Amino acid sequence: MRQVDADPQVRIAVLTGEGRAFYAGMDVTKLEALAEASAAPVSEVAVSSGMARRRFSAAPSVRLLMTSA
Repeated sequence: MRQVDADPQVRIAVLTGEGRAFYAGMDVTKLEALAEASAAPVSEVAVSSGMARRRFSAAPSVRLLMTSA
C-alpha cells in the first residue's frame, strides 16, 4: 500500500489472494469494541494495530475473491 500511495497515477488497488486463504479485511465493529475495551480512541487503536495505513490509504481498494461455485 505504500507503493500505491506513493504513485500519483494509481487510482485504485485491486488485491487478490493466492493459495488456499485470503484475508479480505477486518470487521470495523471489532475495531470499535477493541477501542472501547482499551479506553483508547479508535484512531489510536487502528494505528497501534497497523490498520491505519490500509484503512486510510489515498487509493480505494477492492478485494477480489475467487471461489469455485
